[in-house]
Amino acid sequence: MSDDIDTVLDTPIGDCPDPGELVRAAMRWHFDPRTGSPFWLERARTLDFDPLTDVKGVDDLALFPNVCDELRDVRIEDLVPRGYGERPDIRGIFESGGTTGRPKRVVLLQDWFLKSQEWLGPRAGPNGVVTGAGVHRGPIPAHAGIAQGARQ
Repeated sequence: MSDDIDTVLDTPIGDCPDPGELVRAAMRWHFDPRTGSPFWLERARTLDFDPLTDVKGVDDLALFPNVCDELRDVRIEDLVPRGYGERPDIRGIFESGGTTGRPKRVVLLQDWFLKSQEWLGPRAGPNGVVTGAGVHRGPIPAHAGIAQGARQ
């Protein structure tokens, strides 16, 4: 990520930032022309609210429309935040399984990959399988492993 990001976005695994502070920092990252992705910067023009001033906490995220259908056809380049620079370290590009329609796209960047591995590591048993209850948002660990292996 860019050097001038809000430090709350780099909160270490295990620390729990204030949810409102985290949401506001995410809004600044995604909707600042210097750091936001082309997808979200363009999408902001069509919203009937200003994410930078109107989204102050978790409950305000409900202001956003469902963009799932847009994620089915968006160019991958348009999903990468500008704050990652000219040559972002992309670990993988994934599509959902398509169980609710055509697959949706997600880009796995290096920092997200490392944080997910840091979070998953202590939860893995001796055979490498993650144990315990939880919800994972993003590529499943097997796919993350494939992305890692493909880069080496």
